Amino acid sequence: MNVTRDQLLRAEIVVQLGNIVEKLDGLATGNGGARIAELEAQVANLTTSLEAAQAQVTALQGQSLSVGDTPDTIAEVFSKVGIQ
Repeated sequence: MNVTRDQLLRAEIVVQLGNIVEKLDGLATGNGGARIAELEAQVANLTTSLEAAQAQVTALQGQSLSVGDTPDTIAEVFSKVGIQ
C-alpha cells in the first residue's frame, strides 16, 4: 500500500487532534483540576514576589536619588564618607 505524503500529514494531524481532545477532556473531567490549582498557586506566588521586587526597586531608586553626585576621584570618595 502506497501512502502519499499528504495522507501521512493528515494522519499526523488527526493523531495530534486526538491528543488535544484527550487533554481537554481530562481537564474538563477534573483530572487536570489539581494541576490547574497548582499553576494558579504558582502564579499567585510569582505575582507576590514580583510586587515585592517592584517595591524594593522603588525603594532603591529613592535611595539612589538621595545619594547625589558620584565622586570621581579617591579624594572625593574619602571626603564623601568622612575619611581624613
